[in-house]
Amino acid sequence: MDCSFTHKVAGGKLLKVKVALEGGVIKTVRIHGDFFAHPEDCIERLESSISGIRLDELEYAVRDFFRVNEARLYGIGPEDIIYAVKEAVK
Repeated sequence: MDCSFTHKVAGGKLLKVKVALEGGVIKTVRIHGDFFAHPEDCIERLESSISGIRLDELEYAVRDFFRVNEARLYGIGPEDIIYAVKEAVK
């Protein structure tokens, strides 16, 4: 099942996600919008790290990614990504 969701976060930034879900497993995810991330490749690395996990592991995986990788988001937070992915697959 291919799904997408656009979320306007507090402060006005847009977050867009596209998710391919199969049997409760996130096959692929694309995250983009008008926010900033540092280092620049952290969003691609996050997408790779959550591709292949079960949807019920999403929250832990996203929070752990930012804790371990010292990645920073500007304009959105990890909770916004978690919310958008879950809304996309509803």
